[in-house]
Formats: sequence, C-alpha cells, structure tokens
Amino acid sequence: MPGNQQAETQQYFDRFAEDWKRKGSGALPARVNIIAQRNGIALDVLASLPAPRRVLDIGCGTGDLVLDVARRGMDAVGIDFAGDMIRICEASRAEAGLERARFQQVSVFDFDPQGESYDLISAQGLIEYISADQLVDLCRRIFPLLAPGGAFVVGSRNRLFNAFSLNAFTDMERKLGALDAMMIEAEAIAMAANGAAALAAAEKAARSYPQPERHPETGVTVSVRYQYTPGELSRLLRSHGFTPAAVYGAHYHALPPAVAKDWPQLHAGLSEAIYRERRSDHRLLAQCTTFVLDVRRPA
Repeated sequence: MPGNQQAETQQYFDRFAEDWKRKGSGALPARVNIIAQRNGIALDVLASLPAPRRVLDIGCGTGDLVLDVARRGMDAVGIDFAGDMIRICEASRAEAGLERARFQQVSVFDFDPQGESYDLISAQGLIEYISADQLVDLCRRIFPLLAPGGAFVVGSRNRLFNAFSLNAFTDMERKLGALDAMMIEAEAIAMAANGAAALAAAEKAARSYPQPERHPETGVTVSVRYQYTPGELSRLLRSHGFTPAAVYGAHYHALPPAVAKDWPQLHAGLSEAIYRERRSDHRLLAQCTTFVLDVRRPA
C-alpha cells in the first residue's frame, strides 16, 4: 500500500501542478486559500524564533513558502518528489530573482541534507499521503535536522472535523465506533484554558482511533488520505523527542460543508476572517478541516 500510495500521489501532483499553483496564488474566486493559510502559520512560527537563518519545506508544492522565506532574507530549501511542481518552483524563483531559494526534486525519505540543520522545517499537506510507519520514520528523520530550539511545523487533515461535518465522513466515524471518543477529545480541547493546555488535554483524551480501509471522496484521486486528531499527532511527536508548543486551525467552517457548497462566497469570507483574527484560538479547532502543530526540538 505505501508504495502504491506514493506512486498515486506523485502522479496526481505531477498532473495537477498548474492547478495547485492557481490554488496557492488565490486565483480561484470564492475559494478558501488553504495553502496560503497553512503557509501563513509557518511564517508566524518563523517570526517567533530568535534569529532564524535557514528553513526547509518538505513537500513544498509550487514553492510559495520557500519564496516568501527567501524574500525575508533567509536561506530556504524546498523539496518535493513531483517533478512538475519543482519545475514551477524553479520558474518562479528565476522570475523573482531569489538566489537564497533552492529547490530539489526528491522524496523526504531520500533527501540528503549534506550536514545542514534548519531553524524551521515545514511539512504542510504531506503526512496525509504517507503511511503510519512512514510517519514514524519522518519523525525520526526530522528531529536531527532541526537546530536546537528549532521548530517543526506540521499540518494535518483534522479528523475531529469528521464529527462536526455532518456528512459521509461523520457516518464513516459512526460505523467505526469512533464518534464518542472524538467528541471527548474535542470537548477537552475546547474547555482548555489556552493552546498549550489544549494540546496536553488532547493528548490525554486521544484514543488509538481505528483507521478506515476506505473513505469518502476528498477531491484528490489517491486511495488513502490519512487523518489525525490533534491529540494523536501531538502525542506521537512528543514520543519522538519534540516538545509541542502551539496548535493552529485552518479552513474554519462556520457552515456545514453541504451548506458551504451552496454559499461559497459566504463560506470563504467567514473562513478567511476567522483565520485572520482567531487562527490560534483552540476553541475553534474542531470546526477546522486542518490543524497545524508547532513542535520544538529542545534547546
């Protein structure tokens, strides 16, 4: 399965690289720019670090985050195994004249850092396409690449949202017997005093949720797109030496997905407003399709 999944993922992103570029640029009207939201969170975390110099973006897509970091005067490396994505990255880098941005077509599992370490490593829209065993391998690879005190900023499809989406994903969780446990974790997060306490509560409440063999259509034509809850992922990262520092929500849903499809401009406007003003508000996390964890390598 992992090999087939990786091949499917590479084929998909090679085929739709130009579409991904349009999504990231905000060129699609009445659509939530989830790529920009996740990248913006990574830039927020970067701004919180003392004197960062070097950034690595894993699964960099069309390179928007890498280029933004280079514009801020830092060295930035983007890696992606989809060749068409990297070709777009290189064209954008040349057009912008950003010598501090570098791109490489390679899987993270084959990447050679050549002795470099990084103050921030970002992985957005990546872990949904790798197996549980590969995720463990990823954690082991990332930790030594981070400079002491550095941040790993990792995004995940939010499985807790399935309990609130009121659609086929909710029905899937009901059939798996996972809904009650998910509600307990969502409640623990919402009732916490702050973001750090929310992560601790989520880790304590999270269960080993059964993974579905199949899931409803997601818009990306691969066999499996994995989801995690904040507590699951935070606990896994902590077990590999990282210290969870903060959690952010992205692609907030004030409307259930079925209603959002009928009112795309309203949905996009509400989602972008919540992102601008309240993206670090843990109480809204369960209604976000995506969450981003900021975890640190101890100094």
